[in-house]
Amino acid sequence: MGECSVAGACQILRISWDQADGIKQRAVERGLERKAPGIPALLCVDEKSAARGHDYLTVVASVGGERATVEYVGEGRDQESLDAYWQKFTPEELTRIQGVAMDMWEPYINSTLASVPGAEENIVHDPFHIVQHANKEVGGELHDKRP
Repeated sequence: MGECSVAGACQILRISWDQADGIKQRAVERGLERKAPGIPALLCVDEKSAARGHDYLTVVASVGGERATVEYVGEGRDQESLDAYWQKFTPEELTRIQGVAMDMWEPYINSTLASVPGAEENIVHDPFHIVQHANKEVGGELHDKRP
């Protein structure tokens, strides 16, 4: 089994944490220099657990083109954490968005509806969460009708 942590990589490579962080920072800078300016037409918004417990990150990725790329990572999973991404763009740039895939997390829906023109027609909910929501509703109705 391979090592996935920064500390484990430092040990394997026999470098310090600061050296590993420097490598990471330079890699991010090179990637950002090569990144095309503007907002992608197709995006995916999701939250990721940053650590054990309830520390979350908001992640926005472009999903159009040859491969998905991370566009933004924000602290938390509330409306403000996604608002910060939309605020990086002008209203005209935001009109270029053709689709935003996300689960049914209300703060992300509210943020997108408030910031992205035409979002009510461009938000796409992933099938997993739609089915999960439907099963919950149907299960609730069946439960309520039991004698």
